[in-house]
Amino acid sequence: MVLKIKLILIVVSTLASLAALHPAVVAFFQKTKGSYLVSGYYILRILFLGVAISCFHFSYPAWNPIYFYDVGTRVLAGQVPDRDFFTPYSSLFPYFPATAVALWPSLFSIVLLFQLIEWLAIYLLVGDAGPKFGIPAFLLYALNPVTLVYFWLGAEQSAFVLLALALALHWRRPFANGTGAALGIMVSKVLALWFLIPLLLARGWKMRFTFIGVCLLVALPFFLVGSTAMSSRITYPDGHLGDQTLLGTAGSIWDFYDASPAITRFVVVAALALTALFITWRHMSLYGFGANPVEADVQKFVALSAVCLIFAFQVFFKDIVSDYVCPATWLIPLLLVRNNVRKFDFYLFLAVAAMQTSCELLMYHNSEYAAHPGFLTAFYSFVRHVSPLLALSLLIRFLYLLSQFKPSARGIAA
Repeated sequence: MVLKIKLILIVVSTLASLAALHPAVVAFFQKTKGSYLVSGYYILRILFLGVAISCFHFSYPAWNPIYFYDVGTRVLAGQVPDRDFFTPYSSLFPYFPATAVALWPSLFSIVLLFQLIEWLAIYLLVGDAGPKFGIPAFLLYALNPVTLVYFWLGAEQSAFVLLALALALHWRRPFANGTGAALGIMVSKVLALWFLIPLLLARGWKMRFTFIGVCLLVALPFFLVGSTAMSSRITYPDGHLGDQTLLGTAGSIWDFYDASPAITRFVVVAALALTALFITWRHMSLYGFGANPVEADVQKFVALSAVCLIFAFQVFFKDIVSDYVCPATWLIPLLLVRNNVRKFDFYLFLAVAAMQTSCELLMYHNSEYAAHPGFLTAFYSFVRHVSPLLALSLLIRFLYLLSQFKPSARGIAA
């Protein structure tokens, strides 16, 4: 039943995203203050889940809250992540669900934690973009299949990546925002560290040193206390086994993974490294290493760079993971409403988001999937082969846009 509800929601959200591009829809919502619109959206999301779970006994729509609750109780019992138990996330992350469980020992406290983190991130992002751009971008973000299915019904910790992005793009307080962004990155899976590259390059020395310093201060104690194991097998609440590594959840690059996991990881790292080198070269050619670009240029350069890294990963990661698409659910709509990308680019991204979310549902709802093997098996196979090709086209497109990036006429801020 849960699988069917989620698949229907993917179709509805995709159609609603297309409708949200209509000027009349945007004009209607722009009559509302951005802060009220964002807050109302998340209040409705929380209330809906609360009523469905508590009053109608609707089962939790993902296993994540169960796993995060267990992790939180382990920390409260005095266990240390990566020493006493393995976590596929960073060693700092379990302390956040532990705080939620300590305040309210309920599975719903985990749901509330991630809803509130995402709420704060989007509140900051919409405020920084202003009503002209923030509200249209928010509509496209809020209706995206990744947002509605993965974030809302999945209680996904990648909301911390969005918060890191929001704090790093907040222009006025480099030390405070650098600290917040570094902590946001540090509580996510290690692959999220790749997003540090455009964030670091787009800022001055204050932001760079703050990022690096906080990451080292947070990471060092856990490397000294924890096991620092490079990989481990972990059993999820639904019973399936996952191979977790410092690269995040291991998946397959096309058909290489079953034959050689080493090739898989090498190609993923190589793709990300080459993309990162291109971003670094492009930034250096525009600004040099010590420059501090003006705010408008920071927003655009970070957005284009982060999207390039996202799809460099998605092209080669055949076992689809939506959590690394999450920053693009905000960045691509923002670039669209600012006329930095075309509608066709958004359509491609929306197709990738819908396909990847559908594919991931079929991976994690094994019992319902097995009840309808014919069509769903064919659909799953189709998505696993088509989605990387769409991601490749988006990667090429955004690399081209980044190569054409030019600083604004205002130059470089002091």
